[in-house]
Amino acid sequence: MRSAVEIIELSGNLTAISGMNFPDRVRKLVKPGTQKLLLDLSAVSFVDSAGLSGLVRLYKIAQGAGIQLALCSISEQLSQLFRLTSMDSVFEIFRDKEDFYCFWRRQFPSDAVVAQLEDLAVASLNVE
Repeated sequence: MRSAVEIIELSGNLTAISGMNFPDRVRKLVKPGTQKLLLDLSAVSFVDSAGLSGLVRLYKIAQGAGIQLALCSISEQLSQLFRLTSMDSVFEIFRDKEDFYCFWRRQFPSDAVVAQLEDLAVASLNVE
């Protein structure tokens, strides 16, 4: 079953060096027909202000393409950065992929046929 949800697992440090081309690299991984994009940040070690700027640019690109962008598994450091910059009110943030899936699944009638979490498209991207 083709899903309109895609997950990208990021790894590395999202900094000034990687933040510049990060949105374009993510955009190349997104398949046509994607309506919801989840970035799993569990393997992202550090995000600085330029990396945050890259996330904001990606958010705007996604919005322009009609894609809802969500984040999950963010570090405490990134959580603090989001709170300090009020970006926590901009991004949809989930505890982990399962939390995201449960939220997404509730949008459908209980008898609807919906892809299981393990069947959703997943890509990996080292941001460095």
